[in-house]
Amino acid sequence: MSDKKTHWPFGGFFLKLSGEKNGTHEYEDYLKEREGEEQLPDEELEFHCSKDPKKMTMQESQEEIGKFLRWNKMTPEAQKAATCDTEQAAGDMPCAIEPESAPDTPQGAVLDEAVDAPSGVDSVPGDVSGDAPESAADTVLDNVPDATEGYVPDAIGALKAPEKEAVNATAQGVIAPETTTAETLMQQGAEPTRQAAEPEAEAEGISSLQTPKQPIELQEKGCTGQEAEEVPEVEVVPAEVIVPLVQIGGNAPAEKERWAYASELIGDAFQHWENGRVLLDMGTGRGKNEFIIKKLVSWRVDEMLKKTTIGRVLCLCPLNTLHAEMLQRRTEAAIAEVDGEPMEIAMTNDAFYENMLEVRTYQNIETKYRNDPASLKKYLTGFKYIVADECHYFTDFSSYGMNTYLSLEVLQKAEVDHVVIYMSATGEETYKLLEETSKTPEDRIYKLPQDYQHIKQKYFYSRENLVMMLKSLPEDEKAVIFVSSGGDLLKMKEIFGNTAAYYCSENNPKYGKMFNKLTECVKDRELQKRYLFTTKAFGIGTEIKDRTVKHLYIDQWKPTDIIQSTGRKRPLDVDDTCTVYFRDYDADWYYGDLKKFKAIVIEELRPAVAYLAGAEAFEVFRNSGTPDSINNKIRKCKIMEFDDAKGEYRVNPLGVRQLKRELELLNEMLETSYKQVFAKYAPVLAEGTVPYCFDSVVDWINAHLNQPMLKEEMYESIMALKVFKEYKGRPMGQDALNRKLQIYGVKIITVREFKRNESRNKTLWKLIRI
Repeated sequence: MSDKKTHWPFGGFFLKLSGEKNGTHEYEDYLKEREGEEQLPDEELEFHCSKDPKKMTMQESQEEIGKFLRWNKMTPEAQKAATCDTEQAAGDMPCAIEPESAPDTPQGAVLDEAVDAPSGVDSVPGDVSGDAPESAADTVLDNVPDATEGYVPDAIGALKAPEKEAVNATAQGVIAPETTTAETLMQQGAEPTRQAAEPEAEAEGISSLQTPKQPIELQEKGCTGQEAEEVPEVEVVPAEVIVPLVQIGGNAPAEKERWAYASELIGDAFQHWENGRVLLDMGTGRGKNEFIIKKLVSWRVDEMLKKTTIGRVLCLCPLNTLHAEMLQRRTEAAIAEVDGEPMEIAMTNDAFYENMLEVRTYQNIETKYRNDPASLKKYLTGFKYIVADECHYFTDFSSYGMNTYLSLEVLQKAEVDHVVIYMSATGEETYKLLEETSKTPEDRIYKLPQDYQHIKQKYFYSRENLVMMLKSLPEDEKAVIFVSSGGDLLKMKEIFGNTAAYYCSENNPKYGKMFNKLTECVKDRELQKRYLFTTKAFGIGTEIKDRTVKHLYIDQWKPTDIIQSTGRKRPLDVDDTCTVYFRDYDADWYYGDLKKFKAIVIEELRPAVAYLAGAEAFEVFRNSGTPDSINNKIRKCKIMEFDDAKGEYRVNPLGVRQLKRELELLNEMLETSYKQVFAKYAPVLAEGTVPYCFDSVVDWINAHLNQPMLKEEMYESIMALKVFKEYKGRPMGQDALNRKLQIYGVKIITVREFKRNESRNKTLWKLIRI
């Protein structure tokens, strides 16, 4: 028997398939044999399948293995002759997938406020979780003082100190592999000894808590886009398939666009992307994930089968729900590609896709980077492409995530030897952050606006009217209601009981175990109850394809959250429409919740900003209250923590930046109006949005217009409509009522009549048109 080692094609995949079917241990023996084996020289002869492996039956796979075994025992001269024949056969195989003329309706997915590692894959301790910053309202009483009350450090005075520039500033020019945005922000802080506890600069990798899920031969060879594959010469990409950012209008109506989905816009340009950054700035439902799976991954599978070149794809996402969704789509795409073929062919194709596309959470990467960066560096060499899905994670999630800057560092360093694809429907702030460190080439930026054609009507509603509005909906119509916190879910559960489902992140420390699992709320992308009450945990990555879902209520103030939540409904056809309702904070008592949110943001910023300002400023903060109160403030700060291993505090610079941005937004809303800021940052959604008016109020106005009534009688008559609520049981005055009635085009004026003795010295009100 020959002592020559056996080199199996395609990572021993067919042998593994054979072993599973026949119950042999040949594949395990092969894996042991490969341990410690050096990588094959590039010039060594290779065996080529005579048929397309993706289309082989199980019997044909067995026959191909037999041919290979015979080829492996040949002399080099005989192998060379046989190789020429098999190369010709392999070159004629039609493995490439034909471009779609019109891609399927994309199944994009989008934010979970509790960022947790995917269950059963990479359970990572210490993942960020909970609602925030609005989720912090869960712990805030109704009588939270305005930001002007109590101690505020010089209105966040540290933000106006020189260290403010240090926190905001980012490196100019092209970023070096060892320098990233977060590092630059921290390096410019007040005291070098007080920098965030960063990973060692020279160690750029991560250790997995679990062995990376990839074939052993890939781990041993350390396949990368540069080391494991010879990139063939390619033709120059036609100019029409490369679309710069400036060529697509950000708010252009969908019907005026040349492209509807990501695959159409990008064309075949992705096949020629070299290492570096790519931006997919596209609205929800534009097929970003469909492009990754059905185009990029499918093409890499074809390349592997035709040329035995490996260019694997690593997809990073912020949530468990997104992780599961991406895996499901990968399987669906693999099976759909061989639709009508025997089950073994579908399973084979699914295995190819599983090998080519790996899905992880950002938190998994952050944990590895922090604890064993060298291992991460080795792990990442197994991939050619890294996809940063929902990349607004680096901004929006940073206000309540301690480690977001770590995964951003990993990606920025990876741009040197990987194709890194950042994509999001609300990634504007992340794209700005990236542009501050290095410019993205115009021909690697792809943009498609959000498509809202399925929204037939948009309203502003008052929070106090939510329950009445929901109970008045037609019985055959469903609604999704995005609330601000877990506390709101409890209140809604008391009212709606078993007629509704209730969802928040399972890792929410206060509410995570109190409500339904996601699979109990949505199954096969359809609502399981008439109502679904959810925090923004459902607002990223999850999609609804349910014709009976006709109403979306969004109780959120940040434009990015609103856009993401609005995108959860995916129309099945042109007749599948819905109505969207945005909370009108202007109509709610003196911007009450906006002031609460502002107070929360200020409290979150105080310890972190004081620490970054230096020893003296931090000492002032530490002496601003009792030891227990100061410790409590620091523990509640989600962007700062004491690192026991380093013996010092560390701060998430991206979190400081994001909270400052949120504070600016809140101040702008309070100084002008919520609606003005909403229209500024979500212009397409704001356009055509009108206040929601109750028919009962309209009828009452028509019946009482221009008719003087005693003040007390008119007030009681208005309140009997149960549309307007008193603030904490205190009767409303004339000005407060007029703010409520303004949307109906009327106001109350005071008149005096002395025709009747009983009306003498009595105040009368009268409704008039504005």
